Amino acid sequence: MPDPVPGPIVSASEQISRFLVYSRWFNLRTKRIFGQAFMPREPQSPDTMFRTSVYRIDGCTSEEIWLIGEEFVSKRRLDKRPVRARADIEAQTIFSENLQVAPVPTPHPRHADIVLWPEQPEKHLEKANAMALTAKLVPLPSPQA
Repeated sequence: MPDPVPGPIVSASEQISRFLVYSRWFNLRTKRIFGQAFMPREPQSPDTMFRTSVYRIDGCTSEEIWLIGEEFVSKRRLDKRPVRARADIEAQTIFSENLQVAPVPTPHPRHADIVLWPEQPEKHLEKANAMALTAKLVPLPSPQA
C-alpha cells in the first residue's frame, strides 16, 4: 500500500475511484459510464444516510488500485461479483453536485463514501448522471500471459 495513507480531509483535486461490478453500469465500446454506477445504496435504517462507496486513489499505482478492488470489493461481496472496471473522478466533480466525500477507513484506509445525497430519491439519478458524464472509465486490464 502506498504511503502516506490519505488524511481526514478530501481535497478537491483528489482522485476518487468507484469500482464497477455490474456490466450494465458502463459500456466498454463507447467508454461510457451510466449514472446507475454512482447511485447511493438505500439507508440500512432510519438513522443512517444514503451513501456510495468509493476509494481514494491518489498516490496509488494502477496495480495497487486493482488489488484494492479485488481484496476489498470483490472478495467481500456476498455474491463474490468481480470488479469489471472502475470510474475515476476528481473529488471536485462530486463537490460540484453538493455532495461530499467522507473518509470511512473500513474496510480499507482508502475507503470513503459519497454522502449528503438529497432526501428525495428522485434527485439521486440527476446527480449520479452528472458525475458519470465526467468520470473516466478504466477497464480491468487483461491478465498477462
